[in-house]
Formats: sequence, structure tokens, C-alpha cells
Amino acid sequence: SEEGSPEKQFASVLRKKKERQLQVDLQDVQDRRLFSRDLTLRIELCYMGGNDREPGFHACEPSVFRTVSVSGGMTLRMFHDRVLGPAMGWVRNYHGYMYVVPSDGSVFLCQKSKAIDMMHLSMHAWDSIDDS
Repeated sequence: SEEGSPEKQFASVLRKKKERQLQVDLQDVQDRRLFSRDLTLRIELCYMGGNDREPGFHACEPSVFRTVSVSGGMTLRMFHDRVLGPAMGWVRNYHGYMYVVPSDGSVFLCQKSKAIDMMHLSMHAWDSIDDS
């Protein structure tokens, strides 16, 4: 079964490690009140390579990007719903999403999403962290 596969088990260990680190980081952030900072972000869309010849992330041609200002205390779910979606002109609650940390491959997404395209998640990630 896929649940017990070595890949799934390894991804689960990495997810738990990342969740522990996030708890430590969250304490550190709250102590320094970084949540109250405003951030200006340049968001550039990319696509994920879907085969062995093109693994990883690739820039869209032509470049598709937006520059937005957000609160440092915003969750990823709020960011997607209230900032990124409207900035890109996307229909609200229509598509699923996932955010990938390029440095370690951590995947954050809304695990309760009922979006139709979430059925493709297993093609892109072995495990994920809920973005709430």
C-alpha cells in the first residue's frame, strides 16, 4: 500500500520534523512581534516539471508576476484567499493550491480543500502540512 511505502514513511518523518521546527519558529516569531510587520512580496508563477527530464520548478514564459503588500501575521490560507487569488484574477474557492518551500521541499496546503484539482496532489507530494 502507498501508506506504508518507503517514500511515504520518509516523507512523514520529514513532515513531523518540519512541524516541530515550525513550532519553535512560531514561538520565536511571537516573542519578537514579527507578525505585526508588513511585507512587500513579488510573486512569480511557475510550473512544476512533470517528468524526469524536467524536475523542479520552471518559470512561465512570458513571466507572470504580481507585487503585493501583506501583513506578516497572515496565514497561507488567508494569503491565497484574500491576496493572491484576487491579485491574479482567480475565481474564489475554485482551485486547490499548494505552497512548496524550495529549500527543503516542504508542502503546505489546505488539507480540507474540496477543490476538484486536489485529486492530483499525489502526483506532486508524498505528504503535506496543513496551512492553517
